[in-house]
Amino acid sequence: MDSQPQTITTRTATKNDAAEACLVLHRSIIELCQADHRAERALIEQWLANKTRENLSSWFTASELEGKVAIFDGSIVGVGLLHCEGEILLCYVLPEVVHQGVGKALLNSMIESGKRLGVQTSSLRVRQWRVRFTSVMASFHLVLQHHGVASWATLWRNR
Repeated sequence: MDSQPQTITTRTATKNDAAEACLVLHRSIIELCQADHRAERALIEQWLANKTRENLSSWFTASELEGKVAIFDGSIVGVGLLHCEGEILLCYVLPEVVHQGVGKALLNSMIESGKRLGVQTSSLRVRQWRVRFTSVMASFHLVLQHHGVASWATLWRNR
């Protein structure tokens, strides 16, 4: 029997996804954003303070927000959150799926949702840890260009 390769799928998040999505956010922030928080407990706790199951459940059901989850092999491996005005508020992936197309799949899904809502410009803030800021933004702009959506982005630095 041939095994079929697993594909990344995305779908709209539900309140039932909140617990698993919360774990994705926490692992991504703790493990992938070390240049931002420099392993300083207070900074990590501050960053994670609103990343709770309760808040995610609320965000996933809020009328002005659209949550997205990326699924691989039956598990949530990425989480995105789009505001109805086009700002991408969250786009996090598990460390083990970095550079495997999960972030791009989430961006594509959020942009398509934005287009359905009439969004003509999307925005994204990228944290300083992404030394690859230029490549991240180039990918973001290419995805938006593919969808015919204007964009702007800012580099968000911790003070």
